[in-house]
Amino acid sequence: MCYAYRMVTFLLLVACKPAPEAVPPNLDELSRAALKNFDAEDEGTHITALMDWLNSNPTPENKGWGFDSIDEDTVKGLERDMEHCSDLGITGGAGVLDVVDGTVDMYAGGAMEEDQSFAEKSYKTWLRTFLEGEDGFMDGSDMLTDNAIEKSGPFGIIIPYNMFKDYRWVDVNGEPTMIARSVVPKAGFGEDGNNGILCGFTIEIWQPHEDGVLWYNGSWSRLKTIVDDIATEELLENELIKGTLDYYYGTEAHVNGYEAP
Repeated sequence: MCYAYRMVTFLLLVACKPAPEAVPPNLDELSRAALKNFDAEDEGTHITALMDWLNSNPTPENKGWGFDSIDEDTVKGLERDMEHCSDLGITGGAGVLDVVDGTVDMYAGGAMEEDQSFAEKSYKTWLRTFLEGEDGFMDGSDMLTDNAIEKSGPFGIIIPYNMFKDYRWVDVNGEPTMIARSVVPKAGFGEDGNNGILCGFTIEIWQPHEDGVLWYNGSWSRLKTIVDDIATEELLENELIKGTLDYYYGTEAHVNGYEAP
């Protein structure tokens, strides 16, 4: 059989075979896409894909999934401290999902408060400055905020830092859904300089649910702590998931008028 004939036969056989199925994106990839496209006109499409994944896959018992490190393509254009946040390969992340009581409008109303320290007892200070859009936010406009935070860490250490948090409304399967993107633009350290936050990126979603609000938080961060040498990746993921759930339940209690957990 001549080479040309063999080559034609091979191409015909390849063409007749069904194309391999594309590997569906996982939650990590969908969360990165939602974070990257937060300002895009088609962001609702990315949020819908992410929420569809969450609604069609079982939630782990601890309510969270571990993520790989964030990548440059996802956060390109977002302000960050390049001195402390140039190596994105050292960031860790997790996605956290739970259903909380109330309505999306109630959580939007909570976002309008200047004092956000109700979110969780480790926040010693969380003061919100409104940069743009607060007057029309409850009617559907975007809102930009700057947040001055002091958070307590291990051994009584207080870590001060600032965080930009922007809010939008998008349509997800016909439901008005609130989303937010958080970025820590500059590293913040405690007085001893040994504990702090170097990087922080978050995509957050509040979607109406038959039992209240489906709340999702996908985040990546890099902390500097005195226990870095002994902390495993699994331990850090579990602490991030636990801390996010504490933030959920503290906010849930506040907006519903419950006693704080």
